[in-house]
Order: sequence, then structure tokens, then C-alpha cells
Amino acid sequence: MGRNWRDYLAEAHRTLQPYGLLFIAEPARRWEGTEDLEKAVRAVGFELLPTTRRGDFLYLRGIKVYSSSRREWSPWLRRAGS
Repeated sequence: MGRNWRDYLAEAHRTLQPYGLLFIAEPARRWEGTEDLEKAVRAVGFELLPTTRRGDFLYLRGIKVYSSSRREWSPWLRRAGS
């Protein structure tokens, strides 16, 4: 991702359908740890699957679960839990 990586995350959340999948591959040397990136991905509205590191890259996978406008669980999740 570029310097405006937070904008990329917001755009990914805006364009994905509920339960859409997010895949991120980043050079591991760019991130001291994965906490900052993982926290930002969650804050935008994705539930993270386990982050993996292979060689020189970090791989993050997420599922869109939050409604972007109200910061609440997706209506699909509410219906499924009813």
C-alpha cells in the first residue's frame, strides 16, 4: 500500500459487499509489528483472520462485518442471529 494506506482501507470497506474478503500483502520490514495495521483494519470495519508472515511479507485477511455508516454490526449479522 502507499502512503495513504488508510484511504485504501476505507475504500476497500466502502466497495466490498457485506462479508466481502480483504487480502493485504505487505513487506514485513515496513511494519515494526502488525498491531498498528491490524488495529486500523479493525477500526475501518473488518474482522481479521490470523495474520501470517512468510519470508519477507505479511499477509492479512479480513471479512467486512461492520456497516460503515453507523459503526454497528452488519444487518446481515443481526438477521442471522435472530
